[in-house]
Amino acid sequence: MKFVKRSVAVLLTVAAANGAYAQSVSKADAALVAGDLNEAKTQIEGAIDKEIAKLQKKGKPVTIKGKTLLVKGNVYSAIALSDSSIFADMQEAAIDSALSAYNTIKSQEKETSAVYKDAWVTYAAGENSTYIQGKNSKVQDLYQGFMNKGGTAYNEEDFNSAMEDFLTASNIISTDTTAIFNAMICAQQLDEPDTEKIRELSKTMIERGATNIDAHRLLIHYTMSEAQEFETQLSELDVQKRQTTQEQLRPLEETLADYKDKAEANKAYMKKSKAAKDRYNKFSKLATETEAKIAPVKEEIAGIEAKEATAKEEANKIYAETLGYVENALEVHPTDANLQQTKIVLYMKMDKIDEAIAENKKSLEADPSNPELYFNIGLLYSNKMDVAKKAENAEEAAELEQKTIESYNKVLELNPNHYGALVNIGDFYYQKANGFNREVENLVDYTGKVKNSKDKAKVDALKADLIDNATKAKDYFTQAQSNQPAGDSNNFELLINRADRMIKNNQ
Repeated sequence: MKFVKRSVAVLLTVAAANGAYAQSVSKADAALVAGDLNEAKTQIEGAIDKEIAKLQKKGKPVTIKGKTLLVKGNVYSAIALSDSSIFADMQEAAIDSALSAYNTIKSQEKETSAVYKDAWVTYAAGENSTYIQGKNSKVQDLYQGFMNKGGTAYNEEDFNSAMEDFLTASNIISTDTTAIFNAMICAQQLDEPDTEKIRELSKTMIERGATNIDAHRLLIHYTMSEAQEFETQLSELDVQKRQTTQEQLRPLEETLADYKDKAEANKAYMKKSKAAKDRYNKFSKLATETEAKIAPVKEEIAGIEAKEATAKEEANKIYAETLGYVENALEVHPTDANLQQTKIVLYMKMDKIDEAIAENKKSLEADPSNPELYFNIGLLYSNKMDVAKKAENAEEAAELEQKTIESYNKVLELNPNHYGALVNIGDFYYQKANGFNREVENLVDYTGKVKNSKDKAKVDALKADLIDNATKAKDYFTQAQSNQPAGDSNNFELLINRADRMIKNNQ
């Protein structure tokens, strides 16, 4: 009898314990429905403590029941989404607690169980006969809750808060890309766009397998924009170098050549004429003084070029990184014209001439009436021509010269007012005229008379070429001046006057 009584007492105790446990979970659920989140939290934590204590007392592994975990996840999801100041400091911890509960369900419950389906399975409308209107999983509800909060903040133009909410949503579902994209839009909408955040989020989207081309484009755009600082430096340095060369170095070099020619012309008569000797000494002294003036100008230009090299090196690092992103994007979107054009631009910026020419020609096959592609090719051939000239490869330089002119002429055929083509082809002819002018100056004395009668035919031919090229340069510079954009620093008046002077001096 005593044995029976003792057994009944034990059974009653167990029943009471189970009742207390069930009551705590039920109370937590009821408090959650009623919106009393503090009470819901107290009840669910109490239920979990009792369940753990019971399992430990029996020496069993601690495995919280699925229903308990589901209610815990739901309670902490509600706390995470609450706007109450009471829970303001708990959001991150609440999300962790909710996801921990849902993830434990995922790892220990069968996929066919009701608890698992409630936590993790989302049905679209009509997909399941039990849920005709469809249903979200609890994880999806938590995700959607932060998406909604982010949307509300965005509509109120609180872009920082919206970005935080979208990022929180993206962390709830680790494969999500929509919330990340929304966060990127918020980062763009800030008074000062957070470019580093945009780049970081673009990378995350791509790493998560996003095929949306916008993620690639944003990453490419904002990575390349990092080079803007160095591009601005290079542009300013280029203007400074050209102005120093055109306004200081070239006039001094022309003056020096003139003084040397005049000194040389009088040198032969020094022994016979005191006046010739005086003129020789005078022009030699002036030449020496001019050389002294040239030296610091050349030093200034060398300093500019050193700064250019440093800025170019830093810019190239960014271009190389950007090129990698472009190539990754082209693997997903191989026919995208904008990506192909960006690749060409990057090759050009990095001075990868042959690669850029090949990409331009490939693009021309798809877009044969695009003047910008012909302009790119003309610019690239011109760069190659300069390299060939420095290497004293006359045959290759002549071939590239012809290709350069053909490319720029094609640009002007498609767009007669193309400013870049007008400037570049004008400069091309100006430099050729200048070269012929130097050759002529070496063959004539300061009065313009041919030093050696045997060179007269050569001088006449050089002058004809000089006048032809200077005239073309003058015409193109005049057209360019008519199309010069506001803020452009090219001094066409100076260039036109110099071309005109070369023509008049050699007619």
